[in-house]
Amino acid sequence: MSYLLMLGSTPDLSAAEAASQYPQAEFSSFGPVLLADKLETPTLAHLTGCTKIAKVIASVNVNDLKPDLIADWIEENPRAEGKLIYALSFVGDRWNQTTRFPLECKRIFKERFSRPVRWFANTEGEVSAAATIKLGLIDEGYEFVIAIKQGTAHVAVTIEAQDADLWTKIDMDRPRRNAKNGMLPPKLAEIMVHLVGPNVKTLFDSFCGSGTIIEAAARNQIPNVYGSDILPLLVEDAKQNFAWNLEEGLIEASSNVQFAVADATKPIDLPAQSVDAYVSEGYLGQPLQGYEGSDVLEGERQKVEILWEQSLRALKPTLASDAQLVIVWPEYRTSEYQTQVSLSDELLKNIGYKREPFAIAGKSPKMDILYGRENQHIMRRIIKLSPIQE
Repeated sequence: MSYLLMLGSTPDLSAAEAASQYPQAEFSSFGPVLLADKLETPTLAHLTGCTKIAKVIASVNVNDLKPDLIADWIEENPRAEGKLIYALSFVGDRWNQTTRFPLECKRIFKERFSRPVRWFANTEGEVSAAATIKLGLIDEGYEFVIAIKQGTAHVAVTIEAQDADLWTKIDMDRPRRNAKNGMLPPKLAEIMVHLVGPNVKTLFDSFCGSGTIIEAAARNQIPNVYGSDILPLLVEDAKQNFAWNLEEGLIEASSNVQFAVADATKPIDLPAQSVDAYVSEGYLGQPLQGYEGSDVLEGERQKVEILWEQSLRALKPTLASDAQLVIVWPEYRTSEYQTQVSLSDELLKNIGYKREPFAIAGKSPKMDILYGRENQHIMRRIIKLSPIQE
């Protein structure tokens, strides 16, 4: 089967997640959308960085793209009676019928189905995931996405849209939120867990904070999940947040989840070579006001680099030979200066690691992915490492 995956606000991150979760698929890029071929039914549970998934129902020469093609599919796949509500958007190459085609569809639908027809369209030409859900375009109406490239039109119908209200609940309704120590967005934590690939047996986060990555790992039903932090208060936060997730039914009690108070730079109390996935944000440094100069930012950079060097040394004995590490190294930006945390390839080699590129679906691989808003003073650089086999 073929599907269209609508990428989120950080397209490279969404595409890296898709490549990691569905390595067997063949991808091609249509700007903010991926066409995925040779793919069993995907789900947003594995594609948190995407906003919607649409199933391709036809691929035709763009000159043969007619409203009757979509009308035939609606006739074969009837949904709610009464008013027929549909949305239609285009991605990829420009087509001279883009403006006219949705109106022509409306005319044909009225003739074919003898019922009121409503075409939903916004001024930006795209339909948000929230609108797709609110209008019932998956279960009652229809949302069609047409991706055009090199003369071929791929016509798809949306089968799943991201529930923004659910992610707001996961983020904002947690009983323990600690802004002082930083708050990793739950969606980003979920994506980072997905970036280590499927079939993970044991995941560890030695900077677990209030438990956001641990919750994401448990939502993905990873069998064994361990989180530790040097601050007892944060470990208590993590325990309470995890218990709340269980009570709310956001996590199934199917994983062995354990928390501990521990220093990430000291020997880790886990069996040797037992961890096949390490996912962590780590310490990002002190909050910035935006006017700090080179002395302050370089001081933060050096402090964080020393912490990561010591932590990676301590972590190494616990890692399986094929383990994957997905971590965050901060990048500092102020009006006065800019710098970023980075351990050199030589240093990484000396402590037993190497950098790995992220496969980016539909594009060339990248060594890191930047996450954040342009006006942020601390950006997140997502890095992938693997242990060097001895």
